Amino acid sequence: MSLVRLDSASFAALERQWKEQCVGFGESYDDYASERVVHARNICNEGSPDPRYGIYALKDESSFEALIHVNRANIPGPPGWTLRMLWTLYAPKFDFEEAEFSVVAKLFSEIISEAISISKAEMECKHLKIHLGNLSDRHFFAGVASGLKMNKLFSDVRLTGNWFYLSHA
Repeated sequence: MSLVRLDSASFAALERQWKEQCVGFGESYDDYASERVVHARNICNEGSPDPRYGIYALKDESSFEALIHVNRANIPGPPGWTLRMLWTLYAPKFDFEEAEFSVVAKLFSEIISEAISISKAEMECKHLKIHLGNLSDRHFFAGVASGLKMNKLFSDVRLTGNWFYLSHA
């Protein structure tokens, strides 16, 4: 899987795919997380991409698995730039069917891995901050944080509130 920045054309492809998923479950795409979808569509339709923020999708070949608002900011706290993943919206299939834990764990792992890649390349940052959507996300990320704390590639790995923090060494 890869985390790809969306533009108007790729966002339209994501919407077509997600509409089909909603229809397959007898649900309305127009009602599916409409505020986030509208916000993401507006950003993707901006003329030229802003280097400070964008909408990214976790994509597995031709399947859009998640939509993420990503930005780079110099925020209070750690010195320097921080890559923030402010919200994540998963494909409708994850809302309407029972997903195996291994599938969800793979999504979370790919998001972390891809965030690290973005922070080392196109949005160079020493710090990462991923907003967690709910209590079960927090439980998963607590386990990840515990494992990554032992890795010498990172100087700080922790959960604070509903945020997962990671800093490169």
